[in-house]
Amino acid sequence: MEKVEALRSIAYDLVEYIQKKVKVDFDNAGQMPFSFLFAGKTHRVGEVLGRFKTRETSPANAFLVCWDGDEVYFLYFHPYVPDQRNPMHGSCWVLCFRILTDGELMVLVAALAEPKERIFGNLRTLLAQQNRHVPIIYRTYTGMRAVLYEPVSPTDTKGFRTVKKVFPTGRVNNTTIFAQLEE
Repeated sequence: MEKVEALRSIAYDLVEYIQKKVKVDFDNAGQMPFSFLFAGKTHRVGEVLGRFKTRETSPANAFLVCWDGDEVYFLYFHPYVPDQRNPMHGSCWVLCFRILTDGELMVLVAALAEPKERIFGNLRTLLAQQNRHVPIIYRTYTGMRAVLYEPVSPTDTKGFRTVKKVFPTGRVNNTTIFAQLEE
């Protein structure tokens, strides 16, 4: 993942919050983390995508890192401050979050969402700009519900292709549709 894509994902909150203390091997000469231990597994840092300050007066103590497995994490060093009300009992490294990959993202559009054409149009533009291949899941009304509520039409979903339709069974009135951005 490139730096711009990672920062955009953070801005859109496409992250999994972790907030756990972790052990970090820190390279003092290079002033960057070398590896960290999380969930019983050592993650070797392949690339530092960014360095940040969590306090204006401190040097950079937070790092956006890409590990060998191509996942991106945000680590920061939390220094011990004696006058804090809830100290973390000494200085420690904290694994703040992990950026979600495209395979972990999806968009769900509610059946009552209005105006449908504009919603799908904005979604199409956003996904195309970000070059994301994220599945779209939406429900549309069928049967007698279609008389009460306007179903999603093919003109609403222009630019998306249907991957799968799950038709209702029993007393359910909604068809669930899985779609993707057309290439």
